[in-house]
Amino acid sequence: FLLAFIWIMSGIAPLLFYPKSLSYALLASIDIPSIWQPITLYSASLIDISLGLLLLFSGQKRLIASLQILVMVCYSAIV
Repeated sequence: FLLAFIWIMSGIAPLLFYPKSLSYALLASIDIPSIWQPITLYSASLIDISLGLLLLFSGQKRLIASLQILVMVCYSAIV
């Protein structure tokens, strides 16, 4: 339950509690063009929220664990 909560909140926080201008500045600092910044922000949030919901409602824990690792590796490689 706790891990699902962390994923869901990591998807919600940038959308509701963190200034979008600062999110876009962070994306710009890793050379994401301005036209792609909103798409990137919302896509990453959707991925995080989806992982959290999958943890709560799916029985395929091994697949979800693999997806979590893949997402963390991708995020780490990008940043």
